[in-house]
Amino acid sequence: MFIVCSGNAALVVFDLIQKTVIATVKIGGGPDSVAYDVALRRLYTTGKSGVLVVIQQETPDAYHVIDTVHLHYGAHTLAVDSDTHRLYVGYAGLVVPPRVAVFMPRPYEACAADLRLIQQPAPPNDNARHCGSLGVATT
Repeated sequence: MFIVCSGNAALVVFDLIQKTVIATVKIGGGPDSVAYDVALRRLYTTGKSGVLVVIQQETPDAYHVIDTVHLHYGAHTLAVDSDTHRLYVGYAGLVVPPRVAVFMPRPYEACAADLRLIQQPAPPNDNARHCGSLGVATT
């Protein structure tokens, strides 16, 4: 089970059978959504702060952040299309007009190669310069 915790900005992976926490990953502030792509073994979290965090599941017990994308404030509703693997992020009409951004994921290997090339984090709201696990957004 995947749980996002607003108070400490964390994703918690919980084993319902063993009744224990398997992993905890720091994520963006105010999280309130989590989506899981089974085929890619990829988790997406976001919250009112507009920080989208992409987490790769290496094994059932091992998770790590592969990308952090700074979106606009209020981007906090997620859905993953299991056929196309597209990620849909809904924006509340708080700062910008309501809309939906669509992200196309890239294979983890491509993102890992990008991470070796990029030595510094992307500036806020610069979706084109993140590690590339999510391709280009369209709104």
